[in-house]
Amino acid sequence: MASTAAADIRRLIYGGSGSSGSLSTGDLEWFRSNNVNLYIGAAAAAGAEAAKAYASPTYKTVGDLSIGQSGIYLRYRALEKQLRAQGVRRIAPYAGGISVAGKDSDYADSDMVTPVFRVGQFDNPGTDNSTGDD
Repeated sequence: MASTAAADIRRLIYGGSGSSGSLSTGDLEWFRSNNVNLYIGAAAAAGAEAAKAYASPTYKTVGDLSIGQSGIYLRYRALEKQLRAQGVRRIAPYAGGISVAGKDSDYADSDMVTPVFRVGQFDNPGTDNSTGDD
C-alpha cells in the first residue's frame, strides 16, 4: 500500500489515488520529504512531469492533424504554478529574530548556553562611530 504522502501528492497531481503518471511512489515520497509542505512537494512533482513531457516530445501526424506532448507540458506547468501558489499561501512569513515559542523553549532549557555576541562587537575600538549629529 502506498504511503500517505505519496497518495496525497498523487491525488493532487493526477486527480485520484488510483491514477498514476510517470512518477513512481518513491519519487513522490522524495518530493514530499524534501519540500516545505504538501503543496510545494506536489508542485515540484508536477514540474518533474512537465520536464519529462518537454524533454521527450512525441508527435503523431495524420493528414492535417498533428498531436504532440506540448499540451501535456503546458497542463503540468499550469498545475505546478497553481500548487506552488497554494503552498506559499499556507506559509506564514517570518521576519527573523527569536519567536515567542523559541524564547519559551530557551527559558525552559536550563542547560542552554547563552550566545556571546553583542551589537558592535566587531567594531574597531580606535574609530569614531558617532554620526556627528551631536
